[in-house]
Amino acid sequence: MPRHAVSVLDLAHELGLAERTVRRLVAAGRIPVVRVGRRVLVLRDAALAALHVAAAGGLAAALTAARLELAREIARRAAIDAVELAELVATRDAIESALLALEAEAAS
Repeated sequence: MPRHAVSVLDLAHELGLAERTVRRLVAAGRIPVVRVGRRVLVLRDAALAALHVAAAGGLAAALTAARLELAREIARRAAIDAVELAELVATRDAIESALLALEAEAAS
């Protein structure tokens, strides 16, 4: 039978976290609890949902950072390609000018 309210220690074991970590999350208000006298009971399903939302937020932040890094890399490569293209065009133009000069010299 599932338990809806569990101790901080039980939730910590279930999540593979230290009890102190769960207590800090409770103190920060990130995990909902019910106080019965001096005892603190964690509302298991609500706690798991809250932690899932927090993890999703962390995932969203990580994805955003990865997207920004990818955008920077794409912009960097585009700039390099533009410089390389400009250098190739300049080289081609110099070769064409030299060929025209040689043809003009040969024709005279």
